[in-house]
Amino acid sequence: MGTTHLIVNADDFGESRAVNEAIVKAHVQGIVTSTSLMVTGRALKQAVDMARAHPDLRVGLHLVLLLGRPCLPPHEIPLLVNEQGVFPNDAVSAGIRWFFSRKAQEQIRREVQAQIECFLRTGLPMDHVNAHLHFHVHPVVFEVLLDEMEKIGVKRMRLPQEPWRISLPVDVRHPLRKIGYTLTFGMLARTYRKRLKQRGIFFPQAVFGILQTGEISEAYLLRLIPRLPSGSVEFYAHPRYDTLAGLRELHALVSPRVSISLRSQGIDLTTYTEAAAHLMEAGEPPSRR
Repeated sequence: MGTTHLIVNADDFGESRAVNEAIVKAHVQGIVTSTSLMVTGRALKQAVDMARAHPDLRVGLHLVLLLGRPCLPPHEIPLLVNEQGVFPNDAVSAGIRWFFSRKAQEQIRREVQAQIECFLRTGLPMDHVNAHLHFHVHPVVFEVLLDEMEKIGVKRMRLPQEPWRISLPVDVRHPLRKIGYTLTFGMLARTYRKRLKQRGIFFPQAVFGILQTGEISEAYLLRLIPRLPSGSVEFYAHPRYDTLAGLRELHALVSPRVSISLRSQGIDLTTYTEAAAHLMEAGEPPSRR
């Protein structure tokens, strides 16, 4: 079997100090190799300063179109925000409304552009792109994001596709919810793989963490690691200091037992940038993975 090249990513960087400090600890003392930055987060400045102080921590864009604040003034994107001037919480109803509204789609493009520009102003290299709640795979957002990524030359994206035959046996709780996630994201992944390949955009062959959102633990990782497939793989988490779930995930990410398990399995810790470069050096462009 081939080597597993594992990206360990922490989402929501910039959301708060509790998130920022947990992510940096998980990088310095644990297995986190990259993080995804919310440019509209309350603790953006601290996150950027911490990223500059830890250049080995690769940083990508965590696009926010749900459960957060916009980058543009709310009056410029009235179809995307609620009465409080923030993005809605309900992904399904928002996704349906925006799919059938050309004006909303125009506002989505402007907001995506604004968040990308905000990231670029930090001066940090953009390692990858994804979105809060994986909303970048919404059909409208996906097309906009592909265009904007091409403009800035970034060719690395998370495609949320979790092999349920591997992860579900590791924790069989909540099977209906997990099957629902598998069907939804699996359908979207199958639809988008060809588009990403055609544009030469690198994406990991498997992403773990979707089915275990909010319930990642040391024990879970120790059971999952020996089952990880070869090739490029991403595992993502949400460590933070201000929730029990976030503390549990932080403990798992800095666990010496987890690090030992990765080494014993010969798993290579990497980042989106490094994994994509590895494919190019091997003579296989990202568009063929």
